[in-house]
Amino acid sequence: MHTELTIHPVPVRAMNLPKLWYQNNPVKTHFFNALSTLFPQGENFFISSIRNFEHCARSPALKQQILDFVTQEKNHAAIHKAYNRCLARAGYDVAWMETLLHDKISFGQKHVPPLVLLAVTVATEHITAVLGEKVLQGDLVPEGIDPELRKIWIWHALEEVDHKAVAMDLFVEAGGTYWQRVRAMLYSATGICWDTSIRMFHMLKRDGLLFKWKTWWQLAELMFGKKGLVPLVTWDILRFFAPGFHPARHNNYGLVDHGRRLLGLEAAAGHFP
Repeated sequence: MHTELTIHPVPVRAMNLPKLWYQNNPVKTHFFNALSTLFPQGENFFISSIRNFEHCARSPALKQQILDFVTQEKNHAAIHKAYNRCLARAGYDVAWMETLLHDKISFGQKHVPPLVLLAVTVATEHITAVLGEKVLQGDLVPEGIDPELRKIWIWHALEEVDHKAVAMDLFVEAGGTYWQRVRAMLYSATGICWDTSIRMFHMLKRDGLLFKWKTWWQLAELMFGKKGLVPLVTWDILRFFAPGFHPARHNNYGLVDHGRRLLGLEAAAGHFP
């Protein structure tokens, strides 16, 4: 069982965002850019959901993991704020995106029971851990893309894998049920697809590319190609619906060390503006 989390230094010294940093492919570039716009508020939502139940953690190991989880998520939120400032300077309406997500999260926090919000965190953490696994395996951010952006996504991915079981462990100790987490996954998967899509389409429209046939061909490739999202992640996402599912039973923690080696993090001392 994986018991220790590590706070990894940010592996870049300053944020720079080339126009089409993913192999000159606007769809893949803006898919990741769209994800970035979700992270600062999303990470803060995860932290809030976890803190609502941190008193339920019985073991010292889980209590420490929660502290490390919070630190990792705060770091993710901070670097993606810097990332998103670059997107705003490039002319994309990041303020509109932030308002949409703020209103959605605020509504949930006012009207949805805290344990259900924790279930949403569990489900979303599974999705991000699956995406993180594919990043670390080289399927989603391969060599050949902008090296500084690749570092950021590998760094984020290795920490998603590192802390993938924390929310689930706390959810179980807080008395969460199978059906709560199943419903949460249906909501989370649908919501992430919708939120990412509208942001990606906004960016493509701003670039004057949304209605070009090549864009839609690239979108089909992103979704259904040989290493598209659907074939890459569907089975791993569906594992969540097994009654006995637990993230730690899929032991891919070696990818954390692999990510560290890719980044040379032992020697890094990164910071960002």
